[in-house]
Amino acid sequence: MDRINIKFYDSLNKLLKKERRDKELSLELKLRQSVKDLIEALGIPHTEVGMIVIDGKREEFSFILKDGQKIEVYPAFNDVEEPKFQNLINYPKKFILDVHLGRLAKYLRIFGIDTLYENYYSDEEIVKIALKEGRVILTRDRGILKRRVVRYGYLVKSNESKEQLREIFLNFDLLPKIKPFLRCISCNGIVERVGKGEIIEELEPLTRKYYNEFFRCTMCKKIYWKGGHWERMEEFTADFLNKYNKGDIWKN
Repeated sequence: MDRINIKFYDSLNKLLKKERRDKELSLELKLRQSVKDLIEALGIPHTEVGMIVIDGKREEFSFILKDGQKIEVYPAFNDVEEPKFQNLINYPKKFILDVHLGRLAKYLRIFGIDTLYENYYSDEEIVKIALKEGRVILTRDRGILKRRVVRYGYLVKSNESKEQLREIFLNFDLLPKIKPFLRCISCNGIVERVGKGEIIEELEPLTRKYYNEFFRCTMCKKIYWKGGHWERMEEFTADFLNKYNKGDIWKN
């Protein structure tokens, strides 16, 4: 039986079974097996891979493996805890999220990041939209990222939404792209200032009495004003960015 040797580097090891991490693996090779099929059979979606080196030469996912070859697989994303590689792929800075990442979608929108999310999206719809609009799929499901047609994707590692936000900021270098409160947290539409007189009939009596500065989503027409909810969002963004700029964002 033909065999190959394969080694995964840095953050890719976290996606392997514990007994396979941080070591060179000797594996049996199936007939006409591509390097993509081999990598994904070990549990790593191709979207997590930035570079494949076979016998010292960089190769593509479609490469058909042969007996005795040595494979080195490098991550597409920075290791969150100790970054050693720059991203090897020029990723778009706009996203589409699966149905399990609703809170993360709201967090990204608060920072003005172009983020599509609906709790009724099927996997097929997510893939179709991602391909059509050039979006990165963010998901906790490895299966959707293993689909051959998927070009850009990221497997979210954390279960906790603020930690997920940390992952995405670090791995996609989002700091230069943020524009807090540019987008509607409900629908991703652009939020613009609106005169009080234009919307006064839509306001509750107390809101009408105590507030004078208003904003409205150009898509869903949701109205925002600088009340308690707005203040909490400002505190959230300021705290997050303060930790980011000080480097504390790297700490768990």
